[in-house]
Amino acid sequence: MGILSSQTFWIAVQAIATAAAFVAILCQLKKAQEQIHILKDQTEVARSTVRYDLLLRVDDRFNSAEAQSNRWRAAEKLKGALSQRVPKEYWNADEAGTAVEDVLNVLELMGALSRTGVVDKENLWSLFSYHIVNYYLYCEKAQYFEGWLEDPTFYEEFKTLYREMQKVSKTRTGEEDKINPTFLDQEISLSK
Repeated sequence: MGILSSQTFWIAVQAIATAAAFVAILCQLKKAQEQIHILKDQTEVARSTVRYDLLLRVDDRFNSAEAQSNRWRAAEKLKGALSQRVPKEYWNADEAGTAVEDVLNVLELMGALSRTGVVDKENLWSLFSYHIVNYYLYCEKAQYFEGWLEDPTFYEEFKTLYREMQKVSKTRTGEEDKINPTFLDQEISLSK
């Protein structure tokens, strides 16, 4: 009987030790889950910070002296195209023609950043919708996309961004943004 009770004692000790190990493992798993949750929160904060930083950098680029120079020259070129029927060569005949391209390249970048979710559409709408919508509509009115660009996929990101800005505008204000008749003159005034 001494051997049997000794065996029972050790089995009981093993069972208790196994249960204690199981409880310890559960506690460690709970701590690990809490740490994962904290890391996810920190990652989201870091991601948001990077998004806002990138948005501010895009804003700095769009409003830099070089970009403002491109914007007023692009506005002059678009205004000139509205007053006459222009041949394809009109758009690349001078520096102002390439200024349109330079401005649209920045807007194209914004579209790519928006499509991939790197920057938030609502934030882009708040900061840039006025310019996105007006540059798009004036380029369309001047037949820039049809008349000069041979490839219809050129500025695809910008075109998509325009449509997205109109959706946000409709959601926020109840209507789509319209062309501003003084927009080109406002952009030309950047030269002063």
